[in-house]
Amino acid sequence: MGGRPDISYGDRFSVRSVRGSEYRLTLLAFGPQQSGLYVRLDDGRIARLDPERLRWDSYAALPPQGAPLRPGDQVLVECASGSLRGKLLEPVAREVALRLAIGSDVRLPREEIDELYLLFLASDLQPGDQVILNSKSGNEYRGTIKALASDNRLFIDLRNGGEANLRLSKLDLGSVNVQIPLPVGLIGG
Repeated sequence: MGGRPDISYGDRFSVRSVRGSEYRLTLLAFGPQQSGLYVRLDDGRIARLDPERLRWDSYAALPPQGAPLRPGDQVLVECASGSLRGKLLEPVAREVALRLAIGSDVRLPREEIDELYLLFLASDLQPGDQVILNSKSGNEYRGTIKALASDNRLFIDLRNGGEANLRLSKLDLGSVNVQIPLPVGLIGG
């Protein structure tokens, strides 16, 4: 099987899995450690693919098909005034327009944004994933997955510098969002 081609954010291509499934997708990011590739499939869904399970010799470049980041996507914006989480209202151009969870809209000039993440509602987690999740009691945890233990515990290096050892049974599994880092300078026009 051939080596992975030189691909980056926004590249659209097709590739086959080792089992023969064909994927038509747009690259969002390379995940750290064992996280894999974060992609947007042509049907609009966000997915994670294991690069070791792809036949890179089947790679074929495809023409772009819309922006990788789309209205309706859940995003997290880090800027000087803090973190804002909401739904993208329109394609990113000079501003990022969000509808916040409290129902208000905000517009941020792109040059004021330090970091931008697409939030991916994950059904599985991998070491290296940056996550936001809630316990069933309502506590929010933000950090990087360090390990998943066989006794259903999750070890996280918290963003604030601490560590968390969380039992999966105590988490609201519907709240687990993986943060996919996006290159602010390459998004929109």
